[in-house]
Amino acid sequence: MAVANQQRTPKKTSWLMRHILSWLCITFIGWVVLMGWSLVSWGKVGFGSTLQQLKQLTLNQTLAVRDFSESTLTKKLNDYVRAHTSFHTNELVLKAQHVGAHITQAAKVNVGRYLPEQNKELLPELTWAVKDLWRKAQMVGLLVEATGQLLLIKLAIIGAAIPLFFLAIMAGLVDGLNQRAIRTASLGRESTYVFHKSIPLARKVVFLILGLWLALPHSFSPSLLFVGLSVFLSFIVSVTSSRFKKYL
Repeated sequence: MAVANQQRTPKKTSWLMRHILSWLCITFIGWVVLMGWSLVSWGKVGFGSTLQQLKQLTLNQTLAVRDFSESTLTKKLNDYVRAHTSFHTNELVLKAQHVGAHITQAAKVNVGRYLPEQNKELLPELTWAVKDLWRKAQMVGLLVEATGQLLLIKLAIIGAAIPLFFLAIMAGLVDGLNQRAIRTASLGRESTYVFHKSIPLARKVVFLILGLWLALPHSFSPSLLFVGLSVFLSFIVSVTSSRFKKYL
């Protein structure tokens, strides 16, 4: 019995680790897609418009958190984002400009010290290149912060929807067990094939839908999306539990 318990523990641990890694991968892919969209938008409409769009998306999605859930966590998140988004961004810009000025001055001194005399006329161009490079780096940093903030808002909405998913799964389980009891009494058919195929299908569908929603650069109320997903989970659990074995 002890050997059996020791053999089951790694399986449970590996199952949990696989799901954690799956969620981390989905979150990272969603952030990469949002960052890619930000860079493309930067190239098309400019940095200022792109950053303003990300701020507006974050605020709109924060309002969606408030409309979707009235929990204490979402209220605090809503108040924090509304109060600190513009202030924190302006503070970061000022710090980046201050550091950029120091880097430009240091580059001018060091490059001028080691640059040959015949190439002294290149010093203004090199200084401008360093300054422009730092300016682009601080812009990318602002986009990284804005996309990360938007992604955190969406993850908070998913966290607020966990009770809905849990209730839907429990409702499907109760319905499936009732159907299983009726099938057991009437000597109906059983199918382990449905059980082994439906669970991976449900997991893939949930990961795919939530991953697409995380990567979507648009803000809308996720109520219909999560209600539809919870109905799908309830149906899958009901079918799985009703078809899995007559006798346990």
